[in-house]
Amino acid sequence: MFKKYKNFIPIDYVALLVLSVVYALTHLFGLLELPVFADEAIYIRWAQLFIDEPARYAFFSMNDGKTPLFFWLLAPFQFLFANQLFAARFVGVLIGFVQMLVLIKTTALFTKNKVTIYLSGLLVAILPFWYLHHRMALTDGLLTLFISVSMFFLLKDLLAQKNVQYASYLELWQQLLEKKTLQNIAISGLFFGLALLSKIPAILAIPSFLVLTVLVPVKSKNNLFLALHKVGLSTAIGLGLFSLLLFSPSFGQLFSRGGDFLLPLSEVLSGKWQETLPNIPNYIAYFSSYTTIFFLIFIFFGLFDKKNKIPVHVFLWAALLFIFPIATLGKVVYARYLLPALIFLTLAGVFAIEAVFVTLYQRVQQKFVQ
Repeated sequence: MFKKYKNFIPIDYVALLVLSVVYALTHLFGLLELPVFADEAIYIRWAQLFIDEPARYAFFSMNDGKTPLFFWLLAPFQFLFANQLFAARFVGVLIGFVQMLVLIKTTALFTKNKVTIYLSGLLVAILPFWYLHHRMALTDGLLTLFISVSMFFLLKDLLAQKNVQYASYLELWQQLLEKKTLQNIAISGLFFGLALLSKIPAILAIPSFLVLTVLVPVKSKNNLFLALHKVGLSTAIGLGLFSLLLFSPSFGQLFSRGGDFLLPLSEVLSGKWQETLPNIPNYIAYFSSYTTIFFLIFIFFGLFDKKNKIPVHVFLWAALLFIFPIATLGKVVYARYLLPALIFLTLAGVFAIEAVFVTLYQRVQQKFVQ
């Protein structure tokens, strides 16, 4: 008698509900136990100034080299909770929850395996790197989320790209402006712009996005050229949105603090890279601590497995390309600066874990059959 109700609550919704409860319990419990971080206090204060005099303080953060979107987002939550630190960190928790959903959807672009799809969400919920930064009121979480959403819509279009033929540049643009393609690329560009409005280092994601063009299903010069144009158009839309800050008198101050954290490119090329590159073991230590050494080992073995070798390689290189400019130009590098690279590493890890376990299962199955 219950047969007709067996699909009333699909397994997808049950898995998502369980994952959501796990995320909420682990992230909201003891949210204030970690002492307030100096940057959190500054950001909360800027949000309060924005609340008090929005016309005067809407772009105040730009005087300190910070784009304003995150502080605008903090403002309404200051009215929802009596504790201002809890209100700000609650925003970080919400950002993390959406981040989890975005990586689930991104994984689903590549596989129908439900375990693999929801594993990506579970990793966002439990990996220490994600966990720590989603329980703090820092701009890096919002930056990472918007890069993730931009990447999702870019991948959605790239993975659906079929074999294309065009005889002229005009015909290429006709395909680029096809309705579904333009819609995906426009949304990707919009969120890339929001990433830039969250934090300027979003610009470092461009080389990572270019690497993703390798994932286009049909390999040909035409397809690759079209895919590269999609990344270029998405980037141009994002930069166009960012350029609206030009209307603020404080725009020139956005780049005033860069010298505090980054070396000039001229100095790096003249030999300073010999001082910055030796810090790479420290960055490896960040990821081995914050993602666990076992996670990195899975990625390593996934590089050699036939099943998911290509996506593991592509996402690993995307992560490394994001990290490289920070590693070579950085005077001071904190772990949170590398957080966006975790988008690509998490996906590389998910597909590596799937490949390793599928291979092990097949070998065990063959052994028993024999």
